[in-house]
Amino acid sequence: MPAAEIPAQIGQAVESLESVPLLARALNAAQFNAPVTTALARLIEGTLPLDEWVSIVRATVPPPARWRPQGSGFWKRLAERLRAMFQRRRRA
Repeated sequence: MPAAEIPAQIGQAVESLESVPLLARALNAAQFNAPVTTALARLIEGTLPLDEWVSIVRATVPPPARWRPQGSGFWKRLAERLRAMFQRRRRA
């Protein structure tokens, strides 16, 4: 089914039909390799057949996660804030 017909078929807005192609263009402009997102944008645009998109998804191996030392970054700051908040409540 062409992407333009999907909202009428579903009966509501399908935001990803517009946001995925925008995301793919932004990733491409940033020279970031995102084969599945790029292929999904092409599928939505109608320039890539569904079976080829499925093949790309199945063949794409995600890069390994970046290692970060435990207790750093966002989670450390969140834990410190929660600890401080509970300590203030105990004192009150």
